[in-house]
Amino acid sequence: MDLNNFIQRPCCVCRQNQHAKDIVIVKPYEIDFSLLKNPGIPAACRPTTYNFKEYDGAILYPKGLQDLQKKGLMDMCKSCCHDLVVRKKQPLNAIANYQYYVIDELPLIAKDAFSTATTFEVKLVARSRATWLTHLYCKKKNSPNFMNKANESQCYSRGNVAILPQDTITLRTFLPPAATEIAESMPVMFTNCVM
Repeated sequence: MDLNNFIQRPCCVCRQNQHAKDIVIVKPYEIDFSLLKNPGIPAACRPTTYNFKEYDGAILYPKGLQDLQKKGLMDMCKSCCHDLVVRKKQPLNAIANYQYYVIDELPLIAKDAFSTATTFEVKLVARSRATWLTHLYCKKKNSPNFMNKANESQCYSRGNVAILPQDTITLRTFLPPAATEIAESMPVMFTNCVM
């Protein structure tokens, strides 16, 4: 019943919330920050919520950093800590691995819009769906279920999740929406603003 068993804290590498007991505090000299860089991110989109240069250009989640101005202790989930400290490898779920969404660098109006948006509004804007590469255990050579019937095999997924935009506008030229769908929808106009 200890309250600490229910508290969640974010990992500075993957941004995922974990139970406090599953968070490791890592000293900055224990990791190689070059593993958390992403030179593909434009300069205008680089983090401004912490001292980006002090952390050697690493893409980190600021709520997992205990000091935003100079290299300090970092809250890290056990998985990211194992990959960075022991294996000396970039974790698969690291936000530096093209999972950094530049939310903190958005203009104030856009940031406010996202913070007050409902789940329905976010889905409407995203118009995308996540898909996983799914494999069968009966096809995995080192699985005890190797060569069993495919229709009885369990599935597993591995690798990154691919986010694919769904072309709903083109689909509507063939299949008009049902009356119930029209009643539950709302008109929205999107514009691009270049800064």
